[in-house]
Amino acid sequence: ATLFMTVLAGWQALLGRYAGQEDVVVGSPVAGRTRVEVEGLIGFFVNLLALRGELGGDPSFGELVGRVREGALGAYAHQELPFERLVEELVTERSLTHAPLFQVTFALDRDDARDRLTLGEVRLEPFGAGEGTTRFDLALSMLYLPEGLAGALTYRKSLFEAETIERMGGHLEAVLETMAADPHRRLSQLSLLRPAERLHLLRAGHGPHAPLSGDLTLHARVLAQTRRTPHAPALLFDDQVLSYADLLRRASALAAALRRRGVRPELRVAVCMEPAPEMILSVLAVLLAGGAYLPLDPELPPQRRDFLLRDASVPLVLTQHALAARLAGCGCELLCVDPGEEQLLPREEPVAAAPVDPQNLAYVIYTSGSTGTPKGVLVPHQGVCNAVEAFRAAYRIGAGARVLLFAPLHFDASVLDIFTALCSGAALVVARREALMPGEELLELLRRQRVTHAKFTPSALAATPWAELPELEAIMSGGEACPAEVVRRWAPGRRFYNGYGPTETSVRVTVVETAEGRRPPPIGRAVANVRLYVLDGAGEPVPVGVPGELCVGGVQVTRGYLGRAEQTAAAYVPDALSGEAGAR
Repeated sequence: ATLFMTVLAGWQALLGRYAGQEDVVVGSPVAGRTRVEVEGLIGFFVNLLALRGELGGDPSFGELVGRVREGALGAYAHQELPFERLVEELVTERSLTHAPLFQVTFALDRDDARDRLTLGEVRLEPFGAGEGTTRFDLALSMLYLPEGLAGALTYRKSLFEAETIERMGGHLEAVLETMAADPHRRLSQLSLLRPAERLHLLRAGHGPHAPLSGDLTLHARVLAQTRRTPHAPALLFDDQVLSYADLLRRASALAAALRRRGVRPELRVAVCMEPAPEMILSVLAVLLAGGAYLPLDPELPPQRRDFLLRDASVPLVLTQHALAARLAGCGCELLCVDPGEEQLLPREEPVAAAPVDPQNLAYVIYTSGSTGTPKGVLVPHQGVCNAVEAFRAAYRIGAGARVLLFAPLHFDASVLDIFTALCSGAALVVARREALMPGEELLELLRRQRVTHAKFTPSALAATPWAELPELEAIMSGGEACPAEVVRRWAPGRRFYNGYGPTETSVRVTVVETAEGRRPPPIGRAVANVRLYVLDGAGEPVPVGVPGELCVGGVQVTRGYLGRAEQTAAAYVPDALSGEAGAR
């Protein structure tokens, strides 16, 4: 293979990695002087060739060069076919936004023209006509000098930043060095990163290390807070106020009733309730009894609800009398938890919390099932405690704050609302469904309950008119991509945060404070004890600006999917980059 073919193979391998494609077409100019009789004619005969690089099947570099050689020879055999004619034959619909067939070009020239061309005493210098412009998105021009290869990348400024192109040049060097040193290496084993760049990327994705202290179970942290502030308001609902001591006494009474029914660590207890103080009491009671709660939406169709109960092997459902008829026939024991019920009557002394390991389940929450059968995510205490601690600090929630429970219980965003409040001495504001409707109802609730911290989806904020809310100190956005308009409307005068995290990583793993509003906010950086990577298909970090898959490691990774070992193995993969044995 020629030097042109070899460098082209490296360029196409790099483009394929950047674009995540196995089929890459690059354009290249040819002189159009294939016959002796036209070599000396003055004129412009240049044509463009479309050179296809097939990267599929994970070839070695040697095999890839062989493929590129065959493709190039085939293209040169037909180089007299005008490029315009090729476009007419192949492209049915043209676009003004990009060139047809290919958007990237490659050219390789030898720097021997100055040695041959003389004009008497006239001194000749290369002029570089058209330098700094390109008809295409990206153009690589290489020059073969006596001392080696030199090159230039010309790029469309509306698509690329200079830093991106500089990195791309370094990555091309890395690819060519790898090809020369090890032609048997396969494309999947190719790393575009120099060791220093790779180390920087890995470290940049790590949240700060913060040793977790104290008891790493949710209910133990609520107990500790109750001992610190027993008389502080813990729960607000309509005109009702429950102190931390009241909340714990009632939850302890219900926990005792649950233990008599056999609730223990790892056993799932469903909580199917409309928003009310008893809903929060039930969640806390299940944890105090040692069990794990399964939140159920009361509005679920019976078929879906019964599937979840069977799939999670739930023996007991905590509910309200108003919902009992709807749950009849679900196959589980029902325990109604309403004001005045015997199981809520406070005891003289709260029962001791059941001994629970930090890796025991705190709750099971099901995915939507939009991509197949709903899967129950097994969420242990330790990861949620880390999330609560991280976001309590990030949102600056402390004693005296009032945190709105906006998300329904069956959405995991509710976990942060409940426990960032109850583990920090704040009051949790619980409201009826109708009061949480985006719009004037929601604004009235925020005013009446003097809410200081609230977490919303961007769509809920977009549907709510802006209003003066001087006591609302902080807004947390999540669950959807946040438009810049939402930030512009709601950030002035308060702290505005955006965050991200799938259910499989204990609610949320990134956060950023933003007030810019000129463009959509990013999802932020990793919180403490969480590792973020953007990886390629082989599990290697991709360079900055190159698309990859966001992977999450660290203490907040949950245990997997309930009863689905195959899907767990596919999603919860070993974290070979962490240096920790058994990390996923």
